[in-house]
Amino acid sequence: MRSLAFATTIGVTLSVNYLIDSYHDISGDAIVTVILVRNTMSFAVSYGITPWLMNLGYQNCFISAAFIGMATSSVFFVMIKYGKKFRIRSASKYHRLVSAAESKW
Repeated sequence: MRSLAFATTIGVTLSVNYLIDSYHDISGDAIVTVILVRNTMSFAVSYGITPWLMNLGYQNCFISAAFIGMATSSVFFVMIKYGKKFRIRSASKYHRLVSAAESKW
């Protein structure tokens, strides 16, 4: 359990640092979006775990939750392999967003 908590803490910290380093000029808006998604997912799991547990039982519920967690965590590998290409492709949109945000000030 300690290793899971440690990995989660490190994962969140690294993802936020990656976000700030990659999209520095709009990092405030991006962090708000990340926090909104994180809190929505937290609510969804808290809200849905009881019926999920009652329908599947403890073993099947936690096995399926483990595989869902593993699938969402494997996005890490996609970002390692294709992250630079994604950033290059989205650079023009990023610069448009920054220009639009700066023009409002």
